[in-house]
Amino acid sequence: KDMPEYELLDLLALEKESLGFYVSGHPLDKYREQLDEINYTLSSEIDDLADGSQALFIGKIEEINTRISKKGNKFGIANIMDLHGNIELMLFENRLKELDEDFDLNKPIAFKVKITKDGDFTRMNILNITSLKDAKKSKVKIVKEQKHTPEPPSEPVVLSMKLLPDTKMIEELYCLAEKYPGRHPLQLNIKSKLSNVKIESKMKVSRSILLEAKDLGVYEEEKLVVNA
Repeated sequence: KDMPEYELLDLLALEKESLGFYVSGHPLDKYREQLDEINYTLSSEIDDLADGSQALFIGKIEEINTRISKKGNKFGIANIMDLHGNIELMLFENRLKELDEDFDLNKPIAFKVKITKDGDFTRMNILNITSLKDAKKSKVKIVKEQKHTPEPPSEPVVLSMKLLPDTKMIEELYCLAEKYPGRHPLQLNIKSKLSNVKIESKMKVSRSILLEAKDLGVYEEEKLVVNA
């Protein structure tokens, strides 16, 4: 037997207050069919929106804290719960009056907003407030944040040389590294019959360095043969 709606809402409120999240369901579950017909944004998707984007948030107002500005104007901070969490929106006096006169605060409401981002700070300015029915017709210009995908690290250029290279060779190799800058980390592998020593330099080179390095007796890794 299904639990009466008022008992379920009381249970959900208790779960949220005691646990911080819902277990038995969600207060907006009964509106999911209507929500599926609307192109809206979840609170969890705010970070994906770019500066200047619009968004349509739909949720139930849990609380409005009203305040008075230094200029004596009334405003409020609304805590709005949606399917993924909560957001806070600032309501100027005309919006407070609009909500009080035109909306049932026990039902979900749609807020069309403009997103402004300044560094880590995100501001949301309300453009209009509508019912779920009218939200179906709402046109929202959503602009997604362009995610920068870092380039994969380049394979290093590993140059091998025989043990105890003379100072002149090292200087000439350094000049070559400056002559052929690039994106490949430069590594040196000093080889002998008994052991190898690998040195990771802070320089980055292009593979074109290999063309002249062989004239110094320095070759790419696995191409140098150490005589027994």
